[in-house]
Amino acid sequence: MSRESDAHDVRINSILARAAARRGYNQESITTITPLTELMATEGRAELEGGRADVLKQMLLFFYADGQHPGAVLRRVFAVAKALDESLLEGMTLTDMAQMFGETKAAQSWRIQKIFSGYQRAAGVNGFKASFQKSEAARAAYSRTQRGNTNRRGKGEKTK
Repeated sequence: MSRESDAHDVRINSILARAAARRGYNQESITTITPLTELMATEGRAELEGGRADVLKQMLLFFYADGQHPGAVLRRVFAVAKALDESLLEGMTLTDMAQMFGETKAAQSWRIQKIFSGYQRAAGVNGFKASFQKSEAARAAYSRTQRGNTNRRGKGEKTK
């Protein structure tokens, strides 16, 4: 492994440990056992070859929609997990996810908004809001408040 990938792993492990500690877990409690692992053990592969396999394939197609790069796939996986069942992420915040993926918190929030509200609205379904997302009314109120706000105008420009 290169030094860069080692540093990346250290950063990710540090974020995971911090999130686990907030929930009262030690990092060793995080395992690689998934619901699919249990399904395979209890029902066997034959069950997956029926309708469930089609559902799993659709999920995979959704996760790979932005390409095959592991980062693109995992960003979608984590966004869906965060919105549907935060307990899967052991207390990780949007900030933790952003640091892990080298993005901003706003990028994480935008992705979740795009996945749940954007795609569903395009399909003619009312959007989904995760517990941590702002309502449409709150977003409109914040937007109205910011109209005419010039507090960032001229930032970075040298004054004479």
